[in-house]
Amino acid sequence: MVVSTQNKGAIPELPEDAVVEISSFITGKGAMPVVWGKLPSAQRGWLQCMKAMEECTIEAAVSGNYGLLLEAFSLNPLIPSGYSAKRVLDELLIAHKYYLPKFSSIIKKLEQQNLLIKDSVVRQMINQE
Repeated sequence: MVVSTQNKGAIPELPEDAVVEISSFITGKGAMPVVWGKLPSAQRGWLQCMKAMEECTIEAAVSGNYGLLLEAFSLNPLIPSGYSAKRVLDELLIAHKYYLPKFSSIIKKLEQQNLLIKDSVVRQMINQE
């Protein structure tokens, strides 16, 4: 089965305790990930970049550190620039403000700036609340 579990050396380029979504045997002792071995350079780089982004996002969510959260968004290869990263982040913070109390002071500042949410689905969601 594909499950989220501790790496346990299945992907040697990641820490042993990193959580990975990986094919695993399910045993009485829990998930035992299938060992993949070393990855080629390009795939290793993408994987490490995405794991760094995940770790920054988690740490930022726990700490409420806006700068670290912006760093996570900037690491995401799907976001083309630092400006786009900040824009997407700020819109998401406003859209999900009820679930992000650690960022309440940042969200208040963004709302005071009358940040326009560009995504029509998000605007509709906010208007229904």
